[in-house]
Amino acid sequence: MKLPKRTHVTLTLPPPPVQDPAPAQDLAPPSGNRGRRSLPLLFLSCLRPYTCPIVTVLILYTMLITGAIAYLIPLFIPVPGLTAEVNRVTVEVFHLKFANDALQSQISELNTERMRLKGEVKDLSESIANLATANNRLVTENENFAKSNDLLQSENANLETLQTILNTQNVEFQLLNRQLNHNSAIKQKQQADLQETEIDLIALADSLQLLSKNTEIALNNRTNLHNQLSFQHNALSEQSNELKSMETNLTTYIEDMIVENARFEQINANLSTIVDFVSSSGKGVTQSYTALTLFLETSIENNQRLLLNRMKFNMNAKVKNWKCGLKDEFPDATEDTVISIRGGGLYPEILNYLNNTVLSELCIDVSDFERYLQDWYNDENGSSNNTTNITLNELTFGLNFYSLEVFNYYFPDNSVVVGITEEEWAEADYQCRNFPPGKQFLLFPSR
Repeated sequence: MKLPKRTHVTLTLPPPPVQDPAPAQDLAPPSGNRGRRSLPLLFLSCLRPYTCPIVTVLILYTMLITGAIAYLIPLFIPVPGLTAEVNRVTVEVFHLKFANDALQSQISELNTERMRLKGEVKDLSESIANLATANNRLVTENENFAKSNDLLQSENANLETLQTILNTQNVEFQLLNRQLNHNSAIKQKQQADLQETEIDLIALADSLQLLSKNTEIALNNRTNLHNQLSFQHNALSEQSNELKSMETNLTTYIEDMIVENARFEQINANLSTIVDFVSSSGKGVTQSYTALTLFLETSIENNQRLLLNRMKFNMNAKVKNWKCGLKDEFPDATEDTVISIRGGGLYPEILNYLNNTVLSELCIDVSDFERYLQDWYNDENGSSNNTTNITLNELTFGLNFYSLEVFNYYFPDNSVVVGITEEEWAEADYQCRNFPPGKQFLLFPSR
């Protein structure tokens, strides 16, 4: 509030009128009449009570007349400049009173403003203290997150190394399995030849011995291959157990990060409320809030990537571990057990097991997967009819190759155009079953 300009008032009073002194009276007695009583003596003698009443009355009357004249003179004889000076002084007094009232009002308003500013200073001090505490807590949590991130990167590198080893071993295992299938076909063919030449066994004893030796060699080779496959299977089982343990640790860590992410979002909401209150205090607070918001957004994006990697790891573990549970579920079944796709017997039970452990977890359409198996093994065997008989070993390879197509679709590389993006995973709440129908994985979408 603008204060009025201070008014300086100067009172100028006219000098008192200068009166000429009355001429000195000659109080000396007259020189004549020396024999008479002097006037002062006469006056003194009359002051005695009741000695001279006329003189006393005369003195009182004189004093009354003198007072009346002194009172009436100012009323009838004006003093020059007195009225103008009185008016001017009255105006100055009025101005001074108005200025005094204005100053009192301004002082009251200034006191009110001072109390309000004092309250705002107190609130800002508390907000600054709260922001400082939150900043220190975020710095500590950032350091912990950095350490956790380094540990996770180290574990991720170890997992990638293990994945490379597993991929190499899977390729070797596939080659060995194809060799085993080839040897098994040779064995079946030899057995067919033996059945056809059973009538000529006596005549062809020497040929039978030679053929028996060849068969024995093939069986030895098959036994050696089987031992090698068993060794590879044991090694894969050990690695699978290690992966399960690492999965458990990673799952616990990701769950902790989810809780931490929720807490960051709550902190961000609280800070938004505080910053909205103090946003008018200065540009520095706004810049600090922008930096803090950017940090929280980066943390949330990192947590989302961790969730996506965790889900990929869990899906990969489901694909790697289902076969171990198959042996426990079907102890009498072997790798050479023949099942009929979309047929009866053991196949419905095995399909139900696969659907509960792998297919439903990866949101795989059962009909699409069955058609994939039929098309693959019919083309591989060179058959154009509806041949659906496969072994459990072939079912394993078919599911592994099909799951590779699923992973390439759910977690595409930069070079792959068709696939699910990180934004689509976030919209589906990281659940493949939440994808719209057009985004579900199908190798034969026209079916």
